[in-house]
Amino acid sequence: MLVRLRSAPLQTLQHIELELTERIPSYIDSPVNVQCDYRIEQRDDYYLMSLAVSGHLTVVCQRCLHSFPYHYSNHTDIAICASEEKAEKLMTDYDCIVAPNYTISLQDLIADELYLYTPENHPEKDTCDPGTTAYIRIDNAI
Repeated sequence: MLVRLRSAPLQTLQHIELELTERIPSYIDSPVNVQCDYRIEQRDDYYLMSLAVSGHLTVVCQRCLHSFPYHYSNHTDIAICASEEKAEKLMTDYDCIVAPNYTISLQDLIADELYLYTPENHPEKDTCDPGTTAYIRIDNAI
């Protein structure tokens, strides 16, 4: 879904459900279904997108290679700028995207977010598969 910021409703909370099948991390089972709430504000010479994404994912632990359910929930504020120079000035306050025509792909944005904020392993080592972790402990002791 492309969001054209110049014509998007400003200050209004938008809700959309998306199914992602491309560009998602290899350790997350596809398809990924997420709920997305976003609001766009126009600032002096950039747009600010407040983005909240949530969904239930199935993650393949990269430690024990067993799947586990993970409730994904993340909120971020993103400055969308027309130039690198403006983005550099805003980077201390926001995550920034340079989009000269002020058009962004919501799917690509969320896929990038999954790479950054989804764990690759079980949150607790104790919840990994005992057979695999026993092998890892033996292998690490050698």
